[in-house]
Amino acid sequence: MHDVDLLPINDEFRYEYPSGAGSLHIAAPELHPKYHYENFVGGILLVRTDHFQAMNGISNRYWNWDLEDVRIRDQGLRVTRPKDITTSKSDTFR
Repeated sequence: MHDVDLLPINDEFRYEYPSGAGSLHIAAPELHPKYHYENFVGGILLVRTDHFQAMNGISNRYWNWDLEDVRIRDQGLRVTRPKDITTSKSDTFR
């Protein structure tokens, strides 16, 4: 899932299928230019197929904000974030 207004400009990000135990949240709060609250999950989220199915994909029940963070939490799914990113919230995304 990818917000159309969030373009990564850091080459350290990889759009690869999350092979670990959870989905991969690329736009972590400490890197996102606008949203900085700890439980934020949105912007750019690489989701495993089984997790996408468990959270009912992009459901028509959700409008405006997709509430991915709530849907992931309610399913008890694990989310990981990139580590050792050398940029900050001001120079990671455009």
